[in-house]
Amino acid sequence: MRGRPPERRQASPLKHRPGEVNTPPEPALPKAAHEVDKQAQEAVRAVEDTVGLWRKSQVQDTSDGTSYLQLVKALQRNPASDDFVYLRRARRHPADVNPYAFQVVAYVDRDPAEVYTLSARGVTLARPGAAAEFTTLERWLAEAAAFAQLRSRPAFRGFRAWKRFRIWWRTVRLEKIAAAREALEGSLVVQAHHHLRALHELCWALGGLRMHRVDLAQAPSLSMFTAEQATALGAAGATLASFSAATAAVMVAGCAEALQALQGRLDHFAQRQEAAQHARMQPLARAVLGGGEVVGRPDLAAEPAQLQVAPACLLSIEVLLSSDSRSLVFSPSQEAVQKELAALVKSWVEHLAQFKGPGASPELCELLEEEEDFVPTGPPLADLLASDLHQLQAEAVRKALASTFSLADAYKQGFQPLLEEAVLANRSTDIAAMETAYVTFVDSTPAASFAALSWTPAAGSTAGRAPGAGKAAPLPGVPPSLASFCALISRLTEQQRSIAAMKKQEDVGALREVVACQLELDSEAESAGEEVKDILRAAEDPALLSATAESAGCLARLGGLSDRLAASQADAGRAAAHRRALNLPAAPDEALQQCAAAVRLRLQLWRSSATWAAAVASWHSIPFLKLDVPAVDAIVARYEALLQDMVTLKLRQDVERMRAALPVLVAVHNPALRERHWARVQTILGNIFVREELPLGDLLVMGALSAREALAAVSGDASGEAALEELLGRLSARWAGLEIPLVPYQGAKDTWVLGPLEELTTALEDSLVNVSTILSSRYAAGVRADAERMERSLRQLAGLLDEWSGAQRSWLWLDCIFAAPDIQRHMPHEAKAFSAVDRQLRATNRAASGNANALHTAMAPGLLLSLQRHNGTLEKIGRNLEDYLETKRQAFPRFYFLSNQELLDILAQSKSAEAVQPHVRKCFEGVRRLEFGEGASEVVALVSGEGERIMLAKPVKARGGVESWLGGVEAAMGVTLRRLCHAAMHTYTPQSRTDWMVGQPAQLAQATAQTMWCADVERALAAPNQPAALAGLGRGCVTQLAELAALVRAELAPVARLSVASLVTLFVHARDVTAAQLREGGSSTEDFSWQAELRYTWSDVTDEILISQVAARFTYGYEYLGASPRLMCTPLVNRCFITLTGALHLKLGGAASGPAGTGKTETCKDLSRALGVNCIVFNCGSNVDYRLLGRFFSGLAQTGAWACFDEFNRIDVEVLSVVAQQLLTLQNALKADLPRLNFEGRSIRLQPTCGVFITMNPGAYHGRTELPDNLKALFRPCSMTIPDYALVAEVILFSEGFEEAQDLAKKVVALYRLASEQLTQQDLYDWGMRALKSVLAIAGGLKRQRGHAAEAGLLVEALTNANLPKLLSGDVALFNNLLADLFPQATHAAPADEVLEAAIHAVLQERGLKTSAALVGKVLQLWQTMQVRFGVCVVGPAASGKSTVIRTLQGALTRLHEDGLASCLIRAAVADTSMGHKWLVFDGPIDCGWIENLNTVLDDNCALCLPNGERIRLNAQTMRLVFEASDLAAASPATVSRCGMIHIPADLISWQPIAATFVERGLPSELLSETRSYIQMLFERFIGRGLVWLRAQSSAEYISSIDASLVATFADLFKSLLAASLAGPASANYTSFGLDELQPLLAHIFAFSSQQQILVPTVDTVRVAFLIEACLDVQRPVLLTGTTGVGKSLVAATALDGLRVRKGALPFGISFSAQTAASDTQAFMESKLEKKRRTKFGAPAGRKIVFFVDDVNMPAQDLFGAQPPVELLRHFQDYKGFYDPSSRASSWLHPAA
Repeated sequence: MRGRPPERRQASPLKHRPGEVNTPPEPALPKAAHEVDKQAQEAVRAVEDTVGLWRKSQVQDTSDGTSYLQLVKALQRNPASDDFVYLRRARRHPADVNPYAFQVVAYVDRDPAEVYTLSARGVTLARPGAAAEFTTLERWLAEAAAFAQLRSRPAFRGFRAWKRFRIWWRTVRLEKIAAAREALEGSLVVQAHHHLRALHELCWALGGLRMHRVDLAQAPSLSMFTAEQATALGAAGATLASFSAATAAVMVAGCAEALQALQGRLDHFAQRQEAAQHARMQPLARAVLGGGEVVGRPDLAAEPAQLQVAPACLLSIEVLLSSDSRSLVFSPSQEAVQKELAALVKSWVEHLAQFKGPGASPELCELLEEEEDFVPTGPPLADLLASDLHQLQAEAVRKALASTFSLADAYKQGFQPLLEEAVLANRSTDIAAMETAYVTFVDSTPAASFAALSWTPAAGSTAGRAPGAGKAAPLPGVPPSLASFCALISRLTEQQRSIAAMKKQEDVGALREVVACQLELDSEAESAGEEVKDILRAAEDPALLSATAESAGCLARLGGLSDRLAASQADAGRAAAHRRALNLPAAPDEALQQCAAAVRLRLQLWRSSATWAAAVASWHSIPFLKLDVPAVDAIVARYEALLQDMVTLKLRQDVERMRAALPVLVAVHNPALRERHWARVQTILGNIFVREELPLGDLLVMGALSAREALAAVSGDASGEAALEELLGRLSARWAGLEIPLVPYQGAKDTWVLGPLEELTTALEDSLVNVSTILSSRYAAGVRADAERMERSLRQLAGLLDEWSGAQRSWLWLDCIFAAPDIQRHMPHEAKAFSAVDRQLRATNRAASGNANALHTAMAPGLLLSLQRHNGTLEKIGRNLEDYLETKRQAFPRFYFLSNQELLDILAQSKSAEAVQPHVRKCFEGVRRLEFGEGASEVVALVSGEGERIMLAKPVKARGGVESWLGGVEAAMGVTLRRLCHAAMHTYTPQSRTDWMVGQPAQLAQATAQTMWCADVERALAAPNQPAALAGLGRGCVTQLAELAALVRAELAPVARLSVASLVTLFVHARDVTAAQLREGGSSTEDFSWQAELRYTWSDVTDEILISQVAARFTYGYEYLGASPRLMCTPLVNRCFITLTGALHLKLGGAASGPAGTGKTETCKDLSRALGVNCIVFNCGSNVDYRLLGRFFSGLAQTGAWACFDEFNRIDVEVLSVVAQQLLTLQNALKADLPRLNFEGRSIRLQPTCGVFITMNPGAYHGRTELPDNLKALFRPCSMTIPDYALVAEVILFSEGFEEAQDLAKKVVALYRLASEQLTQQDLYDWGMRALKSVLAIAGGLKRQRGHAAEAGLLVEALTNANLPKLLSGDVALFNNLLADLFPQATHAAPADEVLEAAIHAVLQERGLKTSAALVGKVLQLWQTMQVRFGVCVVGPAASGKSTVIRTLQGALTRLHEDGLASCLIRAAVADTSMGHKWLVFDGPIDCGWIENLNTVLDDNCALCLPNGERIRLNAQTMRLVFEASDLAAASPATVSRCGMIHIPADLISWQPIAATFVERGLPSELLSETRSYIQMLFERFIGRGLVWLRAQSSAEYISSIDASLVATFADLFKSLLAASLAGPASANYTSFGLDELQPLLAHIFAFSSQQQILVPTVDTVRVAFLIEACLDVQRPVLLTGTTGVGKSLVAATALDGLRVRKGALPFGISFSAQTAASDTQAFMESKLEKKRRTKFGAPAGRKIVFFVDDVNMPAQDLFGAQPPVELLRHFQDYKGFYDPSSRASSWLHPAA
C-alpha cells in the first residue's frame, strides 16, 4: 500500500543503516559447556560494543524531508517536462514518522528496496518482485497535505514521542531500581552498626558546611566581601580535614571489629582465611570509601541558590559621577563583581581538588590491603561543582546579578535629568547654580518619581547605595535637602578620578589571573594529548594483530594500555570541569575517543579469541548428541558476522572449520533418525560406536566432514519418512475424534437417524487425498502398511455412508406410509418386509449411537452387507408401492393429477372420507369441497370455489375404497348436470328470463342461453324475411343486455353476480354476431360466417347439448366448472377456437403462441368451459421430466380431460424429444378410435374427448427453446396477437354495469396507448391486457359501491388507483395530464378508507416512525393493488422504504383482523382455511428463472405446479404473493403483466423524518429537552447542506446511495459516538446532562484514536477502524469498499481483534469465492452460534458475535445477475433470521438478541 512507512529490515551487524542497532538474540548454550560458552558470549558482546563505537561516527540526516514538494509543484506546473529524479526516504527520528518525507538523491544513493522516481507525470514506486505503483502528482500533493493536516492534531503529532518516552521512562526506572538493589546488596555491611551510625552523624554534621560566609545584616563592599570569603574558605578546609580524620578513625575501628568477628568463625578454615577476609572487606570498602555516594555528603553546591533567594543585600554598590562629569557609573561595576565571583568559585574548586577522602588514610589502606584497581575511592569533591546542577545554579546567579544591575541602572537613570540640568547644562559645579537647578528639578518632578528612586544616603558618604547581588533591597526616601544633594555631587566628582585608576589596576590583575589559568590548562591538555598519541601508537602496533602473537602477552600489553587510558580519561575529566568552572571553551576530545575505541577493540578481540578456543574445545569434548546445535550455529554465525576483517587469521580459520562441521552436526542431530538410519550412518563412517557417548571431536576424526553429503542424504530420508509418519498420525488423530452423526428421530424413544454428513464427507475426501499422497511418495516404504490399512478403512467408510444414507432416505419415506393401517392392510407382504427392515435398521442405528466412531463403525463385521440387503429390500418395496398406486390411479384416473405423496395421504386415511377434501379441487377443477351428509357417510352436494352449491341427483355412499366412491361422485356429477340441463332447457321462457338466469347453475345458464340464441339465429337465417328476423333478433339481444346490465347494478349474491356477468359477456358476443349477420347479409346456416361460430344444439334424441364449429362436432362434457367467468369472444379468440377445435377434430394438439398478455391460456380454458370439459393448467419449467408428463398423459387419456401446458417451450429439449413419442402414441390411438392403448408398458382406457394444448412465449424470452420438428407436427399452431382492447374493455365495463361502456372503453384504451408512448420506458410498466383488466375490475367494484356516481369519475378513480402506485415520480404529472385531457369533466375524490388509514397511523406511531403523507399514501396504494392482483411487486432502490411499507400494512391489517395475519409458506397458508389475509413475501431479485414457475399462481388459475405433479390451489380471496425487489431488469414481460406494481421512489422517505425520529427515540431517553432541541437544530442546519455538497461531487461515492440511507447511517454513528463519550463516570447522570455539557462533548465526539498494534497506523486505517467499532456498537453492519490491495481485510481484521480484547466480541471470518454457495454460508453462520431454543440461536452468554465476510463480491452471479450468498446476508440483515433448510417444515431460525 503506497504511503505506508516501510517496515524496518534486519540489517547485518557491519552493513547497517545509520541509527539502527541490531542486537541478535542470545543463544542457549549447552549445559556441559556453560562456563566456557558464557565467556564466549561476553566476548561477543564486547565485539558488539566495539561495533557500536563505530556507529557513533555515522552522520544522521536532519532534514525535514519536505523541500522536494517544491519540485513536485514545479513539475506540476510544467507537465511537458521529461526530466525525472530519484527520491529516498528522509532519515528522521524514529518517533517522527512521515511517509511523505523524501530527499532528492543520485542514482547510486537510491534505496534498492524502494526505488522512488519523480517526474512530471507522477511518483512511481518499484519494489523487487512486486508490481510498480504509480501516483499522480495531484493525488500525491493532496495526500501529503492531508497527512500534514492530520499530524497537526496533538493526538497524532505527539503520539510516538509520548509512547517512546513512556517506554524509555519505565525502562530507565526499572534499570535504576535494579541497579540500586544490586548496589545495596553488594554494599551492605552486616555488622558494626554503631560505627555506621557514627559515620552517618559525621556526614550529617558535614552537611552544614559552607565554603562561603554571608552576613545578611550588613552590606559590605566588594573588597570586604572577598576577604570574608577567603576566611570562610580556610575554615571550611580545616573542617574537611577534621571530617576526613574522624571518618577514617571510625572506619578503622569498624573494620577491626568486623575482622575479629569473622576470625572467630573461620578458625577451622585457616586455609581460606585470606580469601574470606578479601571477600568480606569488599562491601565494607565500598561502603566506607564510596566518597561522594555516602548518605549525608556535604551539599557544596547549595550556596548559589541561597545567594539567589537572600532576603537582604550582599554587597554595597555606589553610584558615582564619571571622571568626565558626563555620566553616572556604578562602583564596583558589574564586570568587577562578576570577576570576583568567578575567582571565588575557582578557589572553591582548587581547594576541593586538594581534599582527599577517608580512603587515603594510611591506617585504613594498610588494614584493607586492597589493590589499587579494586578500592573504590569515590568521585572527587571538585567534580560536584562540575555537575550540570551546579552549572545551572551558577547560571541562575549570573542572571540574578544581571537583573539586579538592571534595577540599579533604572535607579541611576533617575538622577540623569538632574545631572543634565545642574551639571552638564551649566558646565560648572557651582553650588548656588546647582541649588537653583535642584529646586527646578524638584518642583517639576512628581513625588512618586523620587519614591521610585528609593534614595538612601550612605553613612559617611554622599553616594547612594544600590541594590546588591541577590534580591534588591528598597532604598526608602529621597534626598532630604538641596545641600545634601550638592554634597553628593561634589563627592562623586572627587572620587571618580581616584576610582578610575584603581579600576584599571584591578582589571589588569584579573586578566592576568584568567590568562594564567588558561595557559596552565592548555599546557596540561598538550601533555595529555601527547600521552594519548603514545597510547594510540602502542595500540595500533601490528604485532597485536599478528597470527603468531601470544594471547597472554597481547592481553597483558593491552591491559597496561587500558590503565594508562583510564588515567588519561580521568585527567581529561578534571580539566573539563575546570574549564567549565572558568567558562572556558571545552578542549577537543576526538583523539581520546579514537584511542579508547582502538584499545577497547583490540582488548576485546583477544579476549574473544581466547573464549572461542575454549568454546571449541568444550564442544569437541562433549558427546555430540548432547550439544545444542541451534546455539552452536548461532554462535558461529555471530562470530562470522561480527569478526569479519577484524580478527587474526587463525581465529578466522577456526571459525570457518567449525562452520564446515555444522552440516554434519545438524545431520546427526536429526530427531527423525531411527535405528535403521543409524546403521546406515555407521556404514558410511566405517565405525561402530555408541552415539550417546561419542564426542564431537571423535566424530570428526572418523571422517564425518568428508562424508557430510552422504550423512545429509540419510538425514533427508529420515525427515521425509518422519513427515509421512506425522501426516499419517494426524490423520489417525483426526479420525479418532470423528463420529458418525446420529440424532434422535422426531422425539421417538431409542430411535436414531443419521445427522448432517457434510463434515464427515469433507474429512473423508481430504483424508483419501492425503493417503494417496503418502502412498505415492518415495519415502513411503516405512509407513506403507499403515497407510494401506488406513486407505482400506476410509474406502469402506465411504461405501458404508453411501449405503446407509440411501437406506435411511428410503426408510424415512416409507416409514410414514406404512404407519397407516390402511396401507398395511392393502400391502401386507410389503408391510411385513418393511417391518423387518425397520427393526433391523433401528437396531443398527441404536448400536452405532453407542459406539459412533466413524472408522470403528465402518469396520464392524457384516454392517455394510446388512445395509446393502436393506437397500435392496426397500427398493423392491418402493417398486411395489408404485405398482399399488398405479392400480389406484387406473381405478380412478383423476388420481393421475395428484402426486404420489398426495395420493398416499388419501389412501392412508381411506376410512375417513373427509381426508379427501384438501385434494378434491385437484381432481375436480370446479369443486372446492364435497358436502357430506350426517356422519360423513355419503356425499350430497358439490360446492364450487365461488360458493355455488349443486345437490347431487342421488347421494353417493362414501364406503369402500376411496377410488370407488370418488368414481361414484364423478358419475353422479355427470348425471346431475344432465338432469339440471334438461330441466333448464324446458323451463326457459323469455318472459321469466331474469328469474330463470338467477335460479340456474351458472354453467348451465350459460350453455342453455347459448343454445337458445343459436336456435333463434338459425330460425332467423331460415326465415323468409331474413333481414327483418335478424333485426328483430338483434333488438332482442339489446333488450336482454339492458336487462342484464340493470340486474348487475342491483343487489345480488356474489355467485349470482358472477353468473350474470358471464351472461353479459356472452350476450354482447351474441349481439355482435347477430349484427354482423345482418350487416353481411348471411344467406343460410351453411355460410362460413355462421359455421365459424360455436353453435349449441339441443338433441331431443340423446337429451344433451351438441356443439359444433366448422367441421368439428362435440358433445357437452357436463363437467362441473362452478360459476367461472367467461372470456370475451373477440375475432382473435374466435380464430383460436377454430384452430383448437379443428385440432381436436383431427386428433392433434393445439399450440397457441404469442407474447405475454395476449390470452393464450385463458382462451384454452374458456374453450373448455364452453364445451363443459375439465381443463388442467400446468406451468412448465426446466425441472419437468418425461415421467411427470407421461403420468399426465395417462390421466388425460383415461378421464377424457384436457391439459393446457403453459410455457411449454421452457422444458429442456432432451425431455421434449421423449414427449414427442408419448404424444404420438396417444394421438395414433385416438385416430384409430381404440378403446384402450398400451402406454409406457401399461394398458389403459382411452377416452376420445381428451386433448393436449400448449402455450408458448416467443423464443426471444429467456429460457425458451425451439420445439423439435417431430413435436411441432403433433400440434396445430395458432399465433396470438394483441387483442382488441376497446372491445374487451367495453364488454367488461358492460358486465360491471356501466351504461357508457363503449365511450369509456375507447378513452381507456387511448390513455394506455398514450401512456406507453409518452411515459418513460421502465421494466415495471405494463400497459397490456392484464393491466387493463385490473383497472376495469377496480372500476366495477367502485360502480357496485357507488352506483349513482358519475361513471367517468369512477373510471378515473380506478385508473388513478391502479396506475399511480407504479409510476416514477417524473411520470406522475404527465399521466395526470393525460387523464385530464381524456376525461376533462371527470372529477374524483381520493379514496378514503378512514379505518385503515387510522390503523396505519397507529402502527407507525407504535414503531417509532414519523408519519408522512407520502408514506401513508404508498401503504394505501399497496392495499388497493392487492384487492385486484394476486401478485404484487414492490419495486424501489435499497433503503427506500419497501419493507417499511409492507410491514406497516401488515401491522394495520393485523389490527383490523383479530384472527391474525399469517406469514408462512404456501402449504401452510393453503392449509389455513380461515378468512384472514395470508401473504407470502419474496424479498430479493426477480428473474424469470424461478418466478415464471409461479405464472399459473399469478394468473386466474391460482395454482402452484410442482415438478412432482402436485398442484396446489391457492385461495384467491385471502392469499397474496408480494415481491420486494430493487428492479425488474431480469423479469420477463409475462411476469410483469401478471403482477400489480407499486413503485417506491428513493425520496419517498426524506431525511427529515429519519432525523426527527432519531432525536425523539434514538437518543437516550434521559436527555433533557433542551439538549434534544439543540441536536435537532444541528441536524437541520448541517445535514441538508452536507447532502447537497455530497451530491455535487460526481465521484464522491464508490457505491451510490440515497439520502435516507446516509442519514440513517449518520444517526447510528452519532448514537454510537455519543454513547461512548457519555460512558465515563462524569457523565453517568443523564438527567443533569444539559446543553452546557453537550457542546464541549460534541467538539471531541469525532476524535479518532488508534488502538492498533499489528498495523502501522495511517490516516485511513485509524479512521476506518474507528468507524467499524462505532458502527458495530449500535448493531450497524459495515461494508468496506476499495480497490485491490489497499488493506481492507487487514484493517477489518485488526479492528475486530481490538473488539475481541476490549469488548469481548467473538469475530468469525468467512472468505467468499466464486464457488461459495448460500447453503455453505448459512451452515457456517449456524455452526458459530449456540442453540438457545428450538428455533432460537445466539452468541454465548454475555458475548457478541461479529461475522467478517471477506471478498463479499466474489460469489459467481447466476444466469440473471443475482448472487445467492450475498442475498442470504441481506435477508439475514433485514429479517434477523433465515429458514432452516434441513427442516421439512422450513422452520424460521431467529438469532437470539
